[in-house]
Amino acid sequence: MKKKNKGFTLIELLAVIVILAIIIIIVSVNVLSILNTSKEQSFKLYAERLVTKCQEVVLEKNIDNIYEPGALYFLEDFGFKRTGKYTGCVIIDNDNTPRLYLTDNYYSYQNTSFEDIQKNHVNKIVKTTEGVEAVKQICTK
Repeated sequence: MKKKNKGFTLIELLAVIVILAIIIIIVSVNVLSILNTSKEQSFKLYAERLVTKCQEVVLEKNIDNIYEPGALYFLEDFGFKRTGKYTGCVIIDNDNTPRLYLTDNYYSYQNTSFEDIQKNHVNKIVKTTEGVEAVKQICTK
């Protein structure tokens, strides 16, 4: 009587493992890309929210001369709590234009106008540790 070979050969098992590894690599690259995009979007939305809140505070308190050149305002000055994730400030430049400096320890805005943020004209997001450190140095009390 002949024996029936039940099971898979080593080559078949290796082929399945290789195919699964390739699928896992492709999926993980796509997932990481989606995560990075969502982090960047979250950072942009926080900046937009911050700009809106700054403008609301100015209107609410009826502050006429808040935009004095050289003035420095921290996130806490606009009602944002220091959570540890975001560090930032608003500096008024010589043209009385508010400029945002903001970081979440990964992305950062440097010297970005409120108008650019509101109109989504911002391509100035910096993704380097130098950018993060520069914002922290400027905006530290």
